[in-house]
Amino acid sequence: MLERWYPTAHVPSVFAIDYEKLAALSYKGILFDIDNTLVHPGDDSTPEVDALFRHIHSLGLKTLLLSDNSAARIERFNRNIRTLFIAEAGKPDPAAYRRACAMLGLPPFKIKYEKCEIILCTVDERLKNTGITVMDGPFFSLMPFGQTGLHSLTSVTFTPHETSYDAVATFPCQQQSEGKCRPGSLYNCNECPAKPQSAWPYMSQLARKYLKEEYGFAYQGSLFSMKPILKASEIDDSRPTVVRVMNTEPMLVSVLSGKINTVYDLDEVLNV
Repeated sequence: MLERWYPTAHVPSVFAIDYEKLAALSYKGILFDIDNTLVHPGDDSTPEVDALFRHIHSLGLKTLLLSDNSAARIERFNRNIRTLFIAEAGKPDPAAYRRACAMLGLPPFKIKYEKCEIILCTVDERLKNTGITVMDGPFFSLMPFGQTGLHSLTSVTFTPHETSYDAVATFPCQQQSEGKCRPGSLYNCNECPAKPQSAWPYMSQLARKYLKEEYGFAYQGSLFSMKPILKASEIDDSRPTVVRVMNTEPMLVSVLSGKINTVYDLDEVLNV
């Protein structure tokens, strides 16, 4: 479990980071701690650190000092650098990191989080290569699930178990996860001690209302996942697409979409 907290790269100091590469990869901002990162605890900035920040800013990268130190301490350190900062951040509280992103002009998508279940079923031989979807209402879908030989069973009403409207996914079950899952750091629901109960009794009853009795199906297992959805979808159950051009050279476009066919919205930003 602890591996997910490990860094993906190691360097001996901040001076060994390839900031040109970060800029080329379309990174927008960098958060820095102060003590034991830029200088020894309590020290003022050095000419080398000041020059480093000038170089980073010349590449078009934004910076922010995220520290648990007092504002007075950071202001003294920052007098030549003159970058944004957050004092008494309370790390690793994710609220400070969200605030930092907002200050850097990197607003998050306005989304909600649904904890969802896909039920895997064995089906009657006559349904093996057939998918069934009852549309335009609180109905269900029974579809072949890849190369597994199983079918997935989902429904408009029962596939979502819970919804979180917080900035990061927050659910009551996280308190029973033995510390493995928490807001801002989700664990795999399928392996969690607080794994949700299946909605099979409700979904299967719904499906049987519309299927002939001879088209039988049986429970095999469940897959749980977190589904981010734009809050705007609540207005009319649409699946709008948000397209953001994050960088032009090289071109980097961020797309948040609920339907694959909305890929055509990219025509507005791509010259293809």
